Amino acid sequence: MTVITPYFQREKSLSQSEHIGIRVRARRVKVGQSQQQLAKAVGISPSYLNLMEHGKRRIGGSVLGGLAQALGVDPNVLTAAVATEGLVPLQDRAGEPLEGFAAQFPGWAGVVAEQAGRVSRLEAQVATMADRLAHDPTLAGALHQVVSTVTSIRSTASILVEGAGDRDWEARFHQNIHADSLRLAEVTQALAAYLGGAPEKTPVTAMDEATAFFEERGHFFEEIERGADVSLAGLSAAAHQIVAAWLDVYAQDAQALPLTEFAAAAAAVEYDVAAVAARFAQPLGAVMRRLASLPARRGQPMMGLAICDGAGVVTRLKRTAGFDMVFGAGGCPLWPLYAALGQGMRPVQEVVVMPGKEAPRMTAYAVSQPIGTPSFDGRGRIGAVMLVVGDAPQTPPHPVGPGCAVCPREDCTARRIA
Repeated sequence: MTVITPYFQREKSLSQSEHIGIRVRARRVKVGQSQQQLAKAVGISPSYLNLMEHGKRRIGGSVLGGLAQALGVDPNVLTAAVATEGLVPLQDRAGEPLEGFAAQFPGWAGVVAEQAGRVSRLEAQVATMADRLAHDPTLAGALHQVVSTVTSIRSTASILVEGAGDRDWEARFHQNIHADSLRLAEVTQALAAYLGGAPEKTPVTAMDEATAFFEERGHFFEEIERGADVSLAGLSAAAHQIVAAWLDVYAQDAQALPLTEFAAAAAAVEYDVAAVAARFAQPLGAVMRRLASLPARRGQPMMGLAICDGAGVVTRLKRTAGFDMVFGAGGCPLWPLYAALGQGMRPVQEVVVMPGKEAPRMTAYAVSQPIGTPSFDGRGRIGAVMLVVGDAPQTPPHPVGPGCAVCPREDCTARRIA
């Protein structure tokens, strides 16, 4: 018995013939024609049409024109490229190719991609607010003023409740409460203005904006893979500069490590970073970045990425299930990313786990790397790159966290705050 695998269970990407075949079949069903009726209108056999609809035969120009005419559509509707870039984040979560879905239901695919993008942007805003609550010195200072002022008012009020029978003494405390209340009103008004009103107006840094742009695309850019430019419309000037620099590195990695060959080689060695680097004779850092940018496929583990500068500040981040870090200072010092900074070019590998009962075990690979173009003027910069692979190894894991300010591990010996 022949088993036909649905398009959403296939591991390979669909060919152009399959794209066209899916659209021909979908349009035929929509207009209520049978294969026999459509085949007769075009002048081909029903069996040949069946092969074309299943991508088993190439659809030539004359037949394509006949099909389009019989189906009442422009030929371009059947041959237009399938836009799946916006579906990449969903494909990463589903672990299944979505080209067939986009080809058969382009309208729904657009709606899904739009919703996925909105969810990604909202998640980025939530992450930004969490980072601000943990690390924003202005916000921390304002909250400290609120707490101290409220404490002062409470203390003064408790004294007045007890009473002392001295009218002048009580008048002075009333004046203190009045002054504190005015100060509290000023601080809370300034805090409200700083935080802003609607969530979409919440101020974000250029780094947050750039990270949200990459997360919305799943850190994979099909345009660069085929040698085209990526549209940066809608980005602020500062975020545009950051994203452009990241995309330049992406393009260099894509040229040195071609997608099809690289993905196949990585899968063959079960995504062993050192083995892949040796296969292509490329630096470990470039291989880590390339692995983190691979589109999801069946059997491929989830992979996250973190890059920091010489001061340990995370400057690029790809979050995945069970993996997150904070931008700026305050990152967990137990990550191999920071250990690699002091190891020269010697790579570091460690099994880690973040807080939480359901947190997965992960393997973290890290290595230091030069930043920018090396020179002999003594001002060369160094940074580090870390790939986190959710491969659930059996080795006992080392505990790590997102950052001391937001980490629940109170007994950690590396904790920098009380």
